Amino acid sequence: MAIKKSGHQWKIDFRIGSKRYRHTAKTKIECLQYRDEVIATRGYQKTEKDDRNLSSIIDIWYQARGIELADNIRTKQNLMRFCHTLGNPLNKIDT
Repeated sequence: MAIKKSGHQWKIDFRIGSKRYRHTAKTKIECLQYRDEVIATRGYQKTEKDDRNLSSIIDIWYQARGIELADNIRTKQNLMRFCHTLGNPLNKIDT
């Protein structure tokens, strides 16, 4: 990242990954605010929708973390029973 003064203006030039960002502003603070704004809004890109149902998410969780529990079988059975009671809903959260 480089912030340089060019005449009466400040220029910022930085990279995030392979993408390059450039900006010109009147003050150095405005350049820093631009950089912070780009970094903050960069993570809010819309991704594809996740159409898995609750039972598949429980299975993924169980394989990743549930096995480590002391009472893992009973915990998975309770979660699957709860899922069945709800009617095995689809995930409505965009990832």
